[in-house]
Parts: sequence; structure tokens; C-alpha cells
Amino acid sequence: MATFQIIAREEAERLGLKVYFTGEPCRHGHIAERFVKHSWCKECAALRLRPEGEPKAEGSVDWDRDLKPRRGRGRRSRFT
Repeated sequence: MATFQIIAREEAERLGLKVYFTGEPCRHGHIAERFVKHSWCKECAALRLRPEGEPKAEGSVDWDRDLKPRRGRGRRSRFT
């Protein structure tokens, strides 16, 4: 297992790095390096950027079904 140096995003940005590591889990529970540009962890980015039609690994999470924020769930329709 690789070991990473813990560094803040601001420090990584100042040093011109593309990724940094906080040691904290992302909002989906992954403990992985994060991209300075948009703060996504590498695991979430891999799920989001998986090419269409590529089979998922067994036991992996489906971004659209499991992680994508939902709007309007549990709200009544104004037309009913």
C-alpha cells in the first residue's frame, strides 16, 4: 500500500500539484488522493468518468443510481 504525505488543498495549489491527500474520507467514504482542480477524490472521479457501456466491477457503486444527488425526492407533485 502506498503512503501519501498529508497536505492541504491550498498548499498543493500553491506548489502547482495536481493532486493532494488529506487522509480524510470524501463524502462517499473513499480515502484517496483528491484533485486540486475540483476536489473530487480519485475513486469518485473514476466512477464518474467511467466510459459508457464499460462493465462495472463487482461490488462497485453506480454513480447515477447510488451517488448522484437527487432533487425532489419525497416531495409531492403540485399536479396531484
